[in-house]
Amino acid sequence: MPDWITHLLAAWMLCTILSFKYKQINPAYTVVCMVGALIPDTFKIVIPLGLMGIKAENFLMPMHLPVGSLIIASIFTLFFKDNKKLVLSLLVLGVATHYALDLLLTNLSGGMALLFPFSWASWTLNVIPDDDWHITLLAVGLAVVVYFVSVWFKNRKSNLE
Repeated sequence: MPDWITHLLAAWMLCTILSFKYKQINPAYTVVCMVGALIPDTFKIVIPLGLMGIKAENFLMPMHLPVGSLIIASIFTLFFKDNKKLVLSLLVLGVATHYALDLLLTNLSGGMALLFPFSWASWTLNVIPDDDWHITLLAVGLAVVVYFVSVWFKNRKSNLE
């Protein structure tokens, strides 16, 4: 199951790999992408709200649709003074990694409405069961590999200069 650790690591790995080519993707902007990877799951605030007796499911569920996530990412971008285009791009990249991982899940409700409001069709690839924790272990393993490759790449680059 792609949990928050998996979503964060996927965004971190992608930004780390992209930073080899694009110098403007530094660790601070990597964190922006990682925040973007969690935007679709911000709707989960309905759980503690429900415990307090506040029924907000119908209001907050659109946050887990691409349209809602893009609106939230656009709002987050307003909090940045510089490089708004890069910030929005990285937030959207993080959101895209989230949906790419969620698309792999076996979804009992039929999948995600990725093209909403243009289509109500649900999409899923039914590759990973909801309760499978092996994907998290795979993400951690890949993140370790990406980390060591990035350290090697930076050392090699500094030796050439």
